[in-house]
Amino acid sequence: MAITKTVTRIITNSTIGASSYADSTTFIDTADCIGFGVEGICTYSTAATQGLRLQAFGSYDSTGWDDSPFWQADMPFAAATSSQGKTFGFPFDPKYVKIRALNLSTANSVSAVDVYSHVQTA
Repeated sequence: MAITKTVTRIITNSTIGASSYADSTTFIDTADCIGFGVEGICTYSTAATQGLRLQAFGSYDSTGWDDSPFWQADMPFAAATSSQGKTFGFPFDPKYVKIRALNLSTANSVSAVDVYSHVQTA
């Protein structure tokens, strides 16, 4: 059995204002998944003290989405740097998943936000 891994950009070069978010432009169908991950990459002000939160929302039909995330992970900003990337694996119980990138900063925007899905199938 061959395992295939497909990486797809689902949020592209977004600027997210303070206390705001960007949603993925597409959803992921997890019907054939045996593994799933999300990667976030962003640029931020060196004055920023908060981070970026990645959240996953589920749906059974890809039209009605949960009001609250079933999974989330934080990307804290490192002092004296201005960019970061991090990949997370997580459970993919819902049939359809969409991702949100939430800026936790109340004062600074986050730019060049790219989010990728990593789908593994057999």
